[in-house]
Amino acid sequence: MIGHGLAHTRRILTGISRRAREHGTGGWNLALYPPGRGVAAAVRASGAAGIICHLAERAQLTALRCLDLPLVNVSSLIATEVPSVLCDNHAVGCLVAEHLLGLGLRRFAFVGHPRHPAALHREAGWRATLAAHGCTSRLYLTPDAGFQTPVLGPRIGAWLAGLPRPVGILAWNDMVGRQVVEACRQAGLAVPEEVAVVGVDDDEVMCSLARPMLSSVALPAEAIGAQAVDLLASLLAGHAPPTAALRLPPLQVVTRHSSDLLHVDDPLIRDALRLIGERLSLTVPGLLRALLPLHGVVPRRTLERRMRMDLHRGVAEEIRRQRVASARRALADRTVPLAEVARRAGLPHAKALSLLMQRELSTTPSAIRQLVGI
Repeated sequence: MIGHGLAHTRRILTGISRRAREHGTGGWNLALYPPGRGVAAAVRASGAAGIICHLAERAQLTALRCLDLPLVNVSSLIATEVPSVLCDNHAVGCLVAEHLLGLGLRRFAFVGHPRHPAALHREAGWRATLAAHGCTSRLYLTPDAGFQTPVLGPRIGAWLAGLPRPVGILAWNDMVGRQVVEACRQAGLAVPEEVAVVGVDDDEVMCSLARPMLSSVALPAEAIGAQAVDLLASLLAGHAPPTAALRLPPLQVVTRHSSDLLHVDDPLIRDALRLIGERLSLTVPGLLRALLPLHGVVPRRTLERRMRMDLHRGVAEEIRRQRVASARRALADRTVPLAEVARRAGLPHAKALSLLMQRELSTTPSAIRQLVGI
C-alpha cells in the first residue's frame, strides 16, 4: 500500500519489486493498493499474507491492524510501534550542513514545515551540525496545509531578501527547494553566488525544473524497499519483530548548479581546494608543491592556519573529506569495481578505500553500496 506519485515512493516500490523476486523459488505475488482508509476490506478479500505500507495517518493504521496480518511501515509520517524501515532524516540534515560548510559558508537558513516529521528531524540534524561548528540558522516555515504539496506563501521573497549573504539554505524537500530557487530569481538574488540551495529526495524532474538546477540529497529509497521485503519475510517466518525502526542513512548530496560554488575569499585556499578536487591523490606536501607556481613557497603552518580560518578544518582533513565524497559518488554505480572507486578517490587500492571509509564513516564500501540499491 504505497502511492506512486512521488519519485521517492516509486523508488521504494522498485526496491520491493526487485527484492521480492529473490524470495523463494516461486517468488512473491505483489498487489498494489493506494494508501487510504477504505482499502482494508479489499486487502482482506485478496487473501494477502502480509502488507508493506506507507502509513500516513492513525486511522489507516487502526484499519490495517484489524486485518491481523504482518505489517511493515516505510513512512515516517506518523510515530508507530509497527516494524518500520525508514530514512534517517536527522542524518540528512547533518549531511547537508557538512556539504554547505564545506563550501566555506557561515550563514544558513532552513525552509521547513511546522509539523511534518521528516522536516522536523532534518531541521534538528541540520541545527545540531551547524551548532557544532559555531553557526546558527534562520527559519522559514511553509504555511501548514497538511502534508499536501507545499506552497511557500507570499512572505518568502521578503524573507530571502532579508537574509545575510552569502547564505546556504536547506529546503526540506525538492518541491520546496525548486520554489526557493524560483523565489530567489524573482527577488533578484543570484543562485548559487548569493544563495546556495539544497533540497532532499533527488527527484530528477523537480531538480531539473529549477533554474539553476537544484542540488539534492539522494535517499536510500530502493534499499528501504528491499529491507522492507526482508523484514516482512522474517515476520512471515514467525520471527519476532525488531524492537526499533531500522533507519538507513542518506546516500550523498548530488551537487548541481544551485550549490556548485566555493564561498571562500582567500585566493590561497580557493586554489588549494581546486587542486585537491582535481588531484585527489595529493598529500599535504604534494599540495604545497602544487601551490608553488601560483603562490610561491607557502609554509605548511600558514596553509593550515588559513584553511582553518575559512573552513574550520585542516588540510589533511579536507583531503580526506573530498576523497570520501568522491568514493561515495562512485559507489552509487554498482558496476564500478572497488579498485576503480579507490582510484577515482585518489587511493592506491581497494584496501586503502576500506580503511578510509572505516575511519571517516565507520562503515565499509560494500555496506554503502548496499544502501544504493539491492
